[in-house]
Amino acid sequence: MLQLVSPFIIIYKALYLFIVSLTGNYGISLVLLSFITFLILLPFNKKAQQLQRKERKLQAILAPQIKAIKLNYSGQEQYEKLKRLYHRYAYHPLYAMRSVVGVLLQLPFLATAYYMLSGLPDIQGVPWGIIQNLGIPDQLLGGINLLPFIMTLVTVAYAFVMPDISKKERLQSVIIGLVFLVLLYAAPSALLIFWTSNLLWSLLFNVFEEKLHWVGSYVEKNELAFNIIIALALTVGLLVPLEVYIKNADQLWFSLHDVLKHYLTTTVELFVVLLSVYLICWCNKLRVIYLSVLLGLLFGVFLQSHIISIDYGLFDGHEIEWEKYTKIGILNSFIWLFCLGEVFARFKRVQFDTAKIKRVVKPITFGIIVVQCVVLSYTLAKFPLPESAAQGKQEINVLTTENMYNVSKNDNIIIFLLDAFEASVFEQIIAKEPSEIKEFKDFTFYPDTTSVFGYTHYSIPQILTGKTYYNDMSFDDYLDAAWNDNSFFKELKKHNYDINIFGEGSYISKNAPIANLINEKIKIDNNTMKVLDNLVLFRMTPHYIKKTFYVYNPNEWANLLADRAVHIYKPNDKRFYLDLKKGLTTLSGTNCFRFYYLIGPHFPYIYDREMEYVTEKGTEYEHCMGILKIVKEYIRQMKQMGIFDNSTFVIMADHGVHNKIGNRPLLCIKQPNVNNEEIKVSNKAISFTQFLPMLTQRFRNEKEKDELTLSVRKFYLQKERDLIEYSIVGSAKDLSSWHKGKVLKSWYKKQDSIYVLGTEIDCTDKNREFEKYQGQGWFIKPDTYGTYSVGYSSDLLFQIKDYQNQNLKFSFTALAWLGDLPSRKVKVFVNDKFASEFIIDNRNEDFSFKIDSNMVRDGKVRLRFDIDHSGIALKVGFQDLGILWKKLKIEAE
Repeated sequence: MLQLVSPFIIIYKALYLFIVSLTGNYGISLVLLSFITFLILLPFNKKAQQLQRKERKLQAILAPQIKAIKLNYSGQEQYEKLKRLYHRYAYHPLYAMRSVVGVLLQLPFLATAYYMLSGLPDIQGVPWGIIQNLGIPDQLLGGINLLPFIMTLVTVAYAFVMPDISKKERLQSVIIGLVFLVLLYAAPSALLIFWTSNLLWSLLFNVFEEKLHWVGSYVEKNELAFNIIIALALTVGLLVPLEVYIKNADQLWFSLHDVLKHYLTTTVELFVVLLSVYLICWCNKLRVIYLSVLLGLLFGVFLQSHIISIDYGLFDGHEIEWEKYTKIGILNSFIWLFCLGEVFARFKRVQFDTAKIKRVVKPITFGIIVVQCVVLSYTLAKFPLPESAAQGKQEINVLTTENMYNVSKNDNIIIFLLDAFEASVFEQIIAKEPSEIKEFKDFTFYPDTTSVFGYTHYSIPQILTGKTYYNDMSFDDYLDAAWNDNSFFKELKKHNYDINIFGEGSYISKNAPIANLINEKIKIDNNTMKVLDNLVLFRMTPHYIKKTFYVYNPNEWANLLADRAVHIYKPNDKRFYLDLKKGLTTLSGTNCFRFYYLIGPHFPYIYDREMEYVTEKGTEYEHCMGILKIVKEYIRQMKQMGIFDNSTFVIMADHGVHNKIGNRPLLCIKQPNVNNEEIKVSNKAISFTQFLPMLTQRFRNEKEKDELTLSVRKFYLQKERDLIEYSIVGSAKDLSSWHKGKVLKSWYKKQDSIYVLGTEIDCTDKNREFEKYQGQGWFIKPDTYGTYSVGYSSDLLFQIKDYQNQNLKFSFTALAWLGDLPSRKVKVFVNDKFASEFIIDNRNEDFSFKIDSNMVRDGKVRLRFDIDHSGIALKVGFQDLGILWKKLKIEAE
């Protein structure tokens, strides 16, 4: 039963929490939820009552005759007499079930509410009136539950209020009430309040139905209009948008609860507008013509949204080559014109007779709604909402663009981190074109600098906190500990620095003292809702109208998608440069610490020295010159403002050669009030473990300053799930100075990461169960709660429990993360032996391949996924190439 109603539980929960957000009261929201349920069931209950009345009339006629037949006949003769009697009145004994249709209709809603409220943590410990806790039985009568008896009393009262009800049906209602008393006696108070309220609404409606008869008469008179308008409003305003949201929920940061208010409001507004236009039509014929247009639109939207499939690629801002779809567009337009024309022709054929039209249209509109509800349920089953999307409680670290181009009139510490900028390239620039770096004359360049890690994920937290991650705890725990013990930022706060970091929030603890850090639940804003609406309208509209709702500019799309009431920082070097040229502004009354993460000269090399996209294959040297142009523009503006001389300015990288020994990242530092003729080069051996102490020295007295020298530097190389420690004794330029040391085992291995065949692993969020199988090349993307294998190669490692030397089948569901690329070939290696290859594109796909037993070593399976990057397109960076994983499973073949 739980599996059958699970899609409705998600929707019901979102609706309930949405009502709570409006009322601020969990108890009143239960009553309102029950009222909405009553309204949904009302037309079905009316139909059920009609069936019950029909059953009573037939029983009044049949009962005496059945009694006489049973009294006078027996055996085969009785059977034949009864058969002829039933045939004469077109009756079947199963029709007697019509008397309990009303109860059967309500059972799915009761089951949905039962599962939803029984496991809802939001109501635990929440009081309402005399009820102390909505999450448990009420115990109002000295340990005895009162609410179940009130529910039973209302059920019995409902049975006696119902008009023209037979004694047998009253008895059935009483029995059902007693059964529910037993079944729901120990249910949470919230469920009893919900269900009793639902029964009360039905009871009140039956009591006052006669007084409200004029409403029913008006609705019945205009039933055709209500059928079409309600069906169209629900389709356009609610059902299609919900399906679009569900299919994209794992890529979005906001919950179903967040968008439900908008969808419900849109549905009501659309209903009111469509009904208003119908009412102002001055003659019946004009009204019917108007309804024919609406019905044609309903058919068109239904077909376009659920049946007509046109693959335009990923809706990510890339420009669609519309000319490729000319023939499809013509056919698509013909289908829409056919829907509109055929409906009008059929209405005209019956001379716009509403009675005849209603008999045909009513089941059609009802069927369209039912089909879409089934599709929606199937979509929820196939694309289960991530926990964060279903509950609407996600809290993620994001860094906003607040004060990004603001500096202080007093004192500034400015750090530009240029990802993967190697010191060797800067040495080439000094040797070849010293005039190009004259803006850096006051800096000291440290070419013998080593990072602690060879890639960004570990390097940036180490640089910012001074604490190294040794694989001895979870990365989240490491971040919390490192940021809580960060004396440098405490010193900055002490000296009245406004601290802003512009980079990935995944490197920051939620407790970090950063002004532009947000780690609370983020609300969806109007700009983002507009983008989502465009996505929905793109889905529903004809081909030649879709262009109206498509966002072409990738940057515009990214910014709108990232706009969660504030703009979230997204690394984009070109955009940063263009915005920077608009000018820096100053803050007064505070000092400023600014840390800028730029993608820098990370492969591929797509810029020239003027920061323009290259038309042919770029070079690392020219790309680096272009990135330095950004820094030079920043310095130029600070000098123009007269605040550069007394500022600390750092130009650095997070690592040099990616995840390899010989790692020498760029490091140039300008201390306050330094004025040189040309850039200085210091051969001092520097490690990033010294970086924060070097910055902290500016807060010390001259006597307290020290040399900060290291005789041995440490570097940690990531290989599969291990960290290999290297000691650097001597110059980092000399590879013979790099000495391999101990291996730091991954903390995941301490969790005994053994895989049981047939276990399905959820990969969509920060799932520890998935993390413990990950080797190198993995990245948690916090703003989507997705787990990505990034770059060009990534590893998964499994120790199969009780492996019996059999062939295996590896299956997974994944989505490409390819930037502007339409598709990529992925090769799979098992323990370094080629196993399979497949094409992955910007659509959800299920994949599987065989693992021969001769590839498995003692139950160990190491899977390596290599993404083909030959002929890689421009504007695609290293981390724009990867796979978003959703689920995986290994089973015996």
